[in-house]
Amino acid sequence: MIIFNQGNTPAREGLVIGTLLPSTASIPVVGASFADGVTLSQAGTVAHVKVDSPQNITVYNVIAESKGGDPNNVVMAGAHLDSVAQGPGINDNGSGSAALLEVAEQMAKVKPRNKVRFAW
Repeated sequence: MIIFNQGNTPAREGLVIGTLLPSTASIPVVGASFADGVTLSQAGTVAHVKVDSPQNITVYNVIAESKGGDPNNVVMAGAHLDSVAQGPGINDNGSGSAALLEVAEQMAKVKPRNKVRFAW
C-alpha cells in the first residue's frame, strides 16, 4: 500500500510515513510525497517497491533506581534514545534523555519519600 497526503496544506508536499496499525494486514506499507502520489494514482501506473523484511536485533535499556524510598510507591520517569523517521538518530529525544539524566543526578542529593526509577 502506498500512502500519501491529499490534504490541501503545505505539509502535503512532504513524505508521509504511514502505517496500517493497529492491523493484522501483512502487506508492505510505504509513504510517498503528494506529487508522487498523484502520479501513482493515474490509471495504468505501476510502482515497484522493494521492502526489506524486519530484522531481529538486540537492544538494551538502562534502568537506575534510588537506594532509598518506599519500594511500594515507585515514581518512574523515562526517555528514549531511539529514533523515528521525522527525527533521525538521537535528535528525536536527545534533550529528553539529557534532562532525565540531570534530574537523576540532582535526585541523588536528596532522600526521596518514594522510590524513584529512571529508564532510558
